Amino acid sequence: MPSKSCAPSRTNHVNSQPAVKSNRYDVVMSAMIELALKIMRHKSALDAAHFLTVAGVPVRVISRVLLRPDLRRNLKRRQTA
Repeated sequence: MPSKSCAPSRTNHVNSQPAVKSNRYDVVMSAMIELALKIMRHKSALDAAHFLTVAGVPVRVISRVLLRPDLRRNLKRRQTA
């Protein structure tokens, strides 16, 4: 039978999970955006928008990134800061 001292450990572990998932989501989203920008440079904005739409990226993010790529958040810069 597990001791009661294990419960806080599991609670802490569960509470730390969303941060890990959020960071992983940000990394994956950043990679998809980077690929979409390459698609836009080599093909068209329409192809890049289609790629992001199929990937499940929110429309407001797609429009912001493709219309103003210069304003894109730099995930690599945030991770090293």
